[in-house]
Amino acid sequence: MKRFDLLLKKFLDNTATPQEVDEYLKLALDEEHLKALEQVIDESEDIEGLNKSQKFKVLQSILAPSKSKLSMPRILWMAAAVVLPLVVSIWLYRAHVDSATETSQIAQEKIINIQGPDYVRLPDESRVQLKAGSKLTYNGSFGGTTRDVTLSGEAFFDVAHDPSKPFKVHTGKIITRVLGTAFNVNATSGNEVTVTVTRGKVAVGDECCVCETIIPNEQIAVNTSSLEFVKRNVDARVVTQWTNDFFILDGVSMEQVAVQIGKRYNVKVTIDNEALKKCLVSAWFMNKEGLDQVVESVSAVWQAEYTIKNSEVTIKGGVGCD
Repeated sequence: MKRFDLLLKKFLDNTATPQEVDEYLKLALDEEHLKALEQVIDESEDIEGLNKSQKFKVLQSILAPSKSKLSMPRILWMAAAVVLPLVVSIWLYRAHVDSATETSQIAQEKIINIQGPDYVRLPDESRVQLKAGSKLTYNGSFGGTTRDVTLSGEAFFDVAHDPSKPFKVHTGKIITRVLGTAFNVNATSGNEVTVTVTRGKVAVGDECCVCETIIPNEQIAVNTSSLEFVKRNVDARVVTQWTNDFFILDGVSMEQVAVQIGKRYNVKVTIDNEALKKCLVSAWFMNKEGLDQVVESVSAVWQAEYTIKNSEVTIKGGVGCD
């Protein structure tokens, strides 16, 4: 039996050691081995309602390092359980399952295209919330002297600070330049780009010059043809209110997950298994999912069970993450 086949079997049987998991994940990302994984999923009868292409995309989303940094036990369990609908549901909540990340080789660089609604962690650890109907394109490695992304539509950016490598958002010929900050870009209008800052400082202009620099609770609207602009004071919380429809759990502990679910749905969440409380979860919900859907998904990550009675949620059992 080939080494990869052996590792795949142990991986799916949940018997691989951490060292074997690491070896397996490195092997799994090359094209030949991804085809083998595609066959495994294609032969599964448990993921109902998905065609061959969709199943493969689900697997790719689990393995894609650009999507999230997951704890090793969670990677092991999620990939080993790709045939379980509950686990797959975490990824299927993302509306772009049928038009998920497309990749192409342009000048030997990997170009990533993301369709909204989505939540993206970029190569530099910057975060982006992408509104429905929007599209984000970026270099998969962020090579070069700047971090460049191209946006059509609307998105909220929380940019990791890096003075040596400016972050640029391209919307037509309008460029928003930052070093590390949080801001909203709205390019849904055909002839205007509007930028609103919630933290830090942002410079907006084109390749030649900067129209204006804005700070928190300031907004600039720039005409894409003439570069004429209007700067105004705004309440950034109102402008970015659309992001509240997203429920983001990005590398947070189950204990904190319980707190956030409680606040969002006005319920009390109790985790019976102490071993689960420090375990990390990464999942995001962008279609106004209900309490039951969210609790079901985060519980499934650690094979836990749950009950919902009146305004109390109890999560019990589970494998833990030690």
